[in-house]
Amino acid sequence: MKIELKGFVFCRTSGGKVEFELMPWDCRTWDASLADGRIFVKEHTTTVEVPDDFDPRPQQVAALEAEKQKARAEFQKRITEIDRQIQSLLAIEGAA
Repeated sequence: MKIELKGFVFCRTSGGKVEFELMPWDCRTWDASLADGRIFVKEHTTTVEVPDDFDPRPQQVAALEAEKQKARAEFQKRITEIDRQIQSLLAIEGAA
């Protein structure tokens, strides 16, 4: 299947070198684009061929699994810290 993607080409100078960017949004509408020196060049539409059997779900599931692993690790780190604090308080109580 063919899909069309609309983009916006901008130019800016960085370190004396001219760089072009293709953005998915028109950043002329934000004030920040003027502050970082982006200059609008032109709108651009490109056509991309996407396989008919493309299924985004495996990649989405993989990303969620990675997020779950990260959350699990952060949770375990916090539990370990709480356990350390509990043990520290119990050690103080036992010394008294």
